[in-house]
Amino acid sequence: MRNFSFLLAVLLTLAGCKPNPAETQESDVVRFAGSGFSLEPGPGWIRINTRKLNQGLVQVICQPALTTRGGTIQVVQLGDRIAEKEAIGQILKAMDGDELAMKETLTQREFQADSGTRGKLFRYTRHTAPDPARILNYLTQYVVRTAGGRWISVGALTDSVAQADEVDAMMKRTLREVPPATPTPRPK
Repeated sequence: MRNFSFLLAVLLTLAGCKPNPAETQESDVVRFAGSGFSLEPGPGWIRINTRKLNQGLVQVICQPALTTRGGTIQVVQLGDRIAEKEAIGQILKAMDGDELAMKETLTQREFQADSGTRGKLFRYTRHTAPDPARILNYLTQYVVRTAGGRWISVGALTDSVAQADEVDAMMKRTLREVPPATPTPRPK
């Protein structure tokens, strides 16, 4: 009877144990479904399913999103085989529709990741609704295109310029195009 009680206690203890998310076998590489791109965010970033960050964008959201203290990254499809001007236009239209955007803070520059992925980077400051002089956060959009012609926006919402710079460094180091899967031929 004593052995049975011990075994029951061990089974109940094991049944109640849940693995620590940091100890799971999840890959360091995050692939954003339907985007054709991946990132390696590093420690402290958590994968979540979420809704769009920028309500002005009506495109498909590529799950998962990433979040950490003071920052969120979300990827959306801007369109397949559209002109660069149209993709950029969607970003600018979304910013114009953002009632918290401080439009005079918009900066735009070329972007290139170490993997060779090229695109444009847009950043602007957002203010708090009650006090337009007080900065709420910074929105950075990395607009890139797959070899197949799909335009993607990787949006990063951060609480500080230092965090925005950290995301810039991560994007430069780890943003990669993921080649499409090649189907395995079936034997005839």
